[in-house]
Formats: sequence, C-alpha cells, structure tokens
Amino acid sequence: MKFVAETCILRSILSLLLPLLVVLLENHYVEADVYNSASQLASVLRLEKRLVELAQELHSDEPNEELNRFLADSHPIQTFGGSIVSPLDAYHMLRRLTSDFEPVRTALLAARQPDIEGNVTEVLSSPLFPNTTDLNESAFALVRLQDIYDLSTSDLQRGRIRGHRSPWTLSGDDCARLSQQSLSHMEFELAEVWNKAAQQLIHEQQRRVELERKLNSIRATRELVLQLARRQPDQFISKFAGSGIPLGFLGRVVEDADPTDSVAMQDIERRYKRLCRGEALLSPAVTSRFHCAYKRSSDPFFRLRPLKTELLWPDPLIVRFYDVTSPRQRGRLSRLAGPRLVTSKVTGRPGESGRSTQGRVGKMAFLPRGSDPLVGQFHRLVEAFTGLSSETAEDLQVVNYGVGGHYEPHVDFYGSYEIGDFSYPRDRLATFLFYLNSVGAGGATVFPLLGVAAPPVPGSALFWFNLRRSGLADSRTVHASCPVLLGAKSIANFWLHESGQEFRHRCGTSEDE
Repeated sequence: MKFVAETCILRSILSLLLPLLVVLLENHYVEADVYNSASQLASVLRLEKRLVELAQELHSDEPNEELNRFLADSHPIQTFGGSIVSPLDAYHMLRRLTSDFEPVRTALLAARQPDIEGNVTEVLSSPLFPNTTDLNESAFALVRLQDIYDLSTSDLQRGRIRGHRSPWTLSGDDCARLSQQSLSHMEFELAEVWNKAAQQLIHEQQRRVELERKLNSIRATRELVLQLARRQPDQFISKFAGSGIPLGFLGRVVEDADPTDSVAMQDIERRYKRLCRGEALLSPAVTSRFHCAYKRSSDPFFRLRPLKTELLWPDPLIVRFYDVTSPRQRGRLSRLAGPRLVTSKVTGRPGESGRSTQGRVGKMAFLPRGSDPLVGQFHRLVEAFTGLSSETAEDLQVVNYGVGGHYEPHVDFYGSYEIGDFSYPRDRLATFLFYLNSVGAGGATVFPLLGVAAPPVPGSALFWFNLRRSGLADSRTVHASCPVLLGAKSIANFWLHESGQEFRHRCGTSEDE
C-alpha cells in the first residue's frame, strides 16, 4: 500500500510539473540579436575595434587598470570575405563586450575628454551591440559544433578547431557557461563533460563544491525531464519537435509509446551527424551510377552554353547545377538582403508567422518579385534551369548563417492543407537552393535518409522535388543544413509550388509514382 501511495504521489507531481517544464523550455528560446548572423557579427567586430581604438587613446592620456586589461586581452581576429572565421574568436569577442565589459564601460564613460565620451556613447548605443543572450547562445553554438563534428573538449579549451588556432583559450568560467547552456538545451552528456572541464580549471574550493553540486543536479535533471516527458510524450513532441532539442533525446522520450518512431528519430540523428562529418554512407557501387554531364536545353538561355549538372540521387531527383550565378550577382544579392535580415523562424503550417528556435539558427530576408531587377534575374534562372514556372513561387529567401548556424533535419513540404489555408497555391513542389559564398568548413546540405551530402560550392545550386508525381509528400527528402564550423554561409531559397506547373510537370497515375 505504501508503494502504491508513493507512486500516486509521484504521478501527481509529474503531471503538475510537466506544464511548468513546457513553459520553462518555451521561454528559453528567446531571440538574440547578432550572434546568428555572420554579416552582423562582422559589424560587431568593427564596433569592438573602434572601442579598442578609443581605449588606447584614453589609456595613453589617463592610464587605467581596467583599460589596460581590456587592451591586453585584445587580439587580431582572422576574417575571410569580411566574416569571422572561427566560432571561438566570435565567442570571445562577444564575451569581451558583454560579461567582461562593465568595468571597461565605466572607465570609458568616465573619460574627462568629451570627444572620447561621445564616441563611446555612439558605439554603445548601436542596435548591433551584443547582449548576454548573444554570449550564451554563442556558447551553445560551440557545444553544437562539438556534438555534430565530434570535436574534442581539450582542443576547444586550447582554442583549436580543425587546424585553426584562436588567440584565446577557454577559462573555467567559460567551461561552466558551456555546461549551463548545454543543460538548458537538454544536451545532458555534454553538460557533464563541460562541468568536469570547469572543475579542472577552477581551483577555488567553494567554486569546485558548487560545480560538484551542479554536476549532481545535471544528472538528476536529466532523469526528471525524461520522466516528465514520457508521462505525456505526444504533448512533449508536439511542443518541441523542431525546436532544437536533440532528436536522440526525443527518440528516448517516445521509445515506450512508439518504438518505431524512436528508432527512426535516433537513426536520422546518427546519419545526419555522420554526413556532416564527411563520412560516406553510400557504397562505391551506388555512387558509380551517378555522374556529371553537360545537358542541352530548349530554353534560349542555354543556346550558347550547356548546363553543367551533377546527379546526386535519381529518385527523388536531387541534382546540382554549376556556374548558375556570377560573383557579381551573388555579391549584389547579399548586399540587397543585408538590411532586411531578421532572425530565421520555422513554421509547421502554411500561413503561420513562425517562431524562432534552436532548430534553425541564422538570419533571413525575403525579397519579393519586383523589389529589384536582380530578383527578376534569379526568377529567370530558376525557370531556365528547371523548366518550371516561378509565377506561383514564394518570395526569394536569402539566409545568412553566423556562429554555428544550422537548420536541423526537416522537410520543405507542408504535406496536407485545405484550400484557403495560405496565400501560396497548393504545396511546395520543389526547392531550388543557390549557394552564394565559400565556407571554411561545414555547412553542407545533407539528406540523412538517402545518404546524400552536398558541400556548399559558390555559384552552384541544388534542386530537388519535395512531392511525388502523385502530389503526395515525399518524406525521403528530409534534409538539413549542417552547422557552419569555420567561416560563414549564405544561401538563397526558391520554393516552387504545384499550381502553374500543369503543362510543365507531368502528374503521376498512382500514389507511389
């Protein structure tokens, strides 16, 4: 009887705590302003350089211990194409301007030189000046990169990523921050790893005791969250699928209620990570059937030159086109989108405004047809390369990925809808994805179920069908944008809809076609 009573009490507590857990997790995903955009981080770097110049000028006239410490911790940050190369450098820059900055701010604003004070005020009032959320989210971006690319904790501590060396190393406080952000995003194993790393670097006894207690708390939280989620798995999945919570953890949540879905989720996560790491999932016997070729087209656009194509998968068709855009076109498009960039969002239904989540980290801008002649050129390119109409396509979407920017496994189709649900006609038939720049490392587009990976190649474009010829959604087209490991990534998306393709794309006569 005592056991039954205790069980009933536990169930009551769990049922009461689940709504609280939902609220806490939903509130966690708040928007940061700059960390998720490479172009805006470049602007922050310019702000930081300006502050260093002002600090040097003031320190030469009015020596100050805090300014001296700020200047001593200032190191050149490597950039490529205007973007910060290493996410470790971006993290340290954000830390210098947020958690470490208050005494420096005080010293700068206390200057007895009006010109310096005015310039400092101007820099600090910039809408792109980072906040603590940017710092915390950039910390978790490092954790995400570690998880996806199997980076060693010791290398990250020493400032090393794939041969690139940062002038900074991670302190005990940095490791503690990475542990806390891992816990907040349900990366429990990595939360333990970074907690132990912090304990090795922090020698103050009281702090070490606090970290040990935190380690026990991490383990207890993992089991509690799992119990809470398993009590109402459908509610948990509907709330947090696509929100950045690891697919492996979601698979554990449903393993009792739906073992098949559990295996599928965990399998997608494993294949996704392996493809991002550059591992080959397809045998040479399979890939030998794919090929590159010059294709002729009846479109006048290709009268003087054939299409350079690479078949990546035959069914569903996935093909890469080369030399689609010129450097001038790509540069102009990025500049055109720059002022319009907002935090990327995801939506589960047509017509929804969307929500920002850790499942999709970046900035996006929509460029309507007619907003600039360049946008019309991209519409014309899509029609020439695919033979489909862009009249019913969605607005051209430009995406800019910053520190650890990514988009976890997802599909582009909506799957089911009712007429009148949204302004675009019917479902997304196909996707045309332009690559706009070179990426130092990472950033591939991968299809986990098919074993296909397409690294970003500037000037090329990826094309695939999201629907079968029958009009039914093709779930094999689950795809993801791997996190950017070094450098930055910019793409442009075109979603072509079913309506308007009646005389351009043959329909199927069976559901499986």
